Formats: sequence, structure tokens, C-alpha cells
Amino acid sequence: MSRQQAGRRVIFIASSLAILLVGQVASAQAPASVQQLDEVTVEGQRLYQMRQRIVAAEERFYALYNELNKNDEFDVHCANEAPLGTRLRQRVCRANFIATAEAEFAVSFVAQLAGEAGGGSAKQPALVALEREPEYKATMLKVVTAHPELLRLLLERNKLEDLYNAARRKRFKRP
Repeated sequence: MSRQQAGRRVIFIASSLAILLVGQVASAQAPASVQQLDEVTVEGQRLYQMRQRIVAAEERFYALYNELNKNDEFDVHCANEAPLGTRLRQRVCRANFIATAEAEFAVSFVAQLAGEAGGGSAKQPALVALEREPEYKATMLKVVTAHPELLRLLLERNKLEDLYNAARRKRFKRP
């Protein structure tokens, strides 16, 4: 070790000891009420973490709903998908009957492009959704009202979304 390095090390050790001694002297002179401070823990969440909690609550709700629902056509599944023309993924939840209608329409459209007989005969998925929406809503309402745990999960998810929206408004200074 060079003489210069040894000198720096002595200065570092001396300054460290001085900081420790000043802390001890200050705490010895402080009143007893100041020495007995309560520990405060502040936890903040980033918006993406809050969003993840909402998604987790939705997943718990749909998992239980799908288990309790007797009609598999009304089971709901979620996925992150990028709409046509963009790479930005969005969370999309849809009932099985809508996913089936979309698949049938896609097969029919491709068959029509290929010039096959019967191509283009499938209904538009949006029309299928409109036709089946009352039955789907009635089934969802019946299952949720029959199982208080589902209602609790819905309320939890809505509370998380309210907290998320409040944090967004505060962060981006929106009313």
C-alpha cells in the first residue's frame, strides 16, 4: 500500500469514527421522548403494480365463476392481445361463445377467399354477441347472486380499480 493510499485510509477511518461519535453524543443529549420514536413504514405502489393487483382479482373471479357456472359457453377467459394494426397488447376477456363465433367467422372468411362452397356463411361475432348477451347476463347474474364469494371478489376488484384511478388522477394531476 502506498503512502498516499494509507493516508486516505486513515482519513476515512477517522471520519467514520467522528460520525459515530457525533451520533452517540447527539443521542446522549437528546431528550428521552426523541429517543423513543415510533418506526414508520411507508409503502408506495407503482401504477403497474396496482394494475397487476386488479388483473389478479379478475383472474380469481373468473376462475371461480367458470368453476361454478354450469354452461361452458358462458365461461370467460382473458388474454393479452394486440388489436389488428398495432403491437400494443391489451387485456381482453371474452365468453367462450364469442370466441367460438370469432373462430367460425375466421374459418368462413378464409374459405370464402379460397372460393370454397359455403364460405362467408358464418355470422359476424358482434351479432352473435348481441343475440346472446341477455342470456349471458342473466346467467352471470344468477351465478354471482347465488355465491357470495363471487360478489366479494367483484367488490374487491372494483375497489382496487377505484384506488388505481385515484392514483392516476393524482399522479397526472387530473380532476
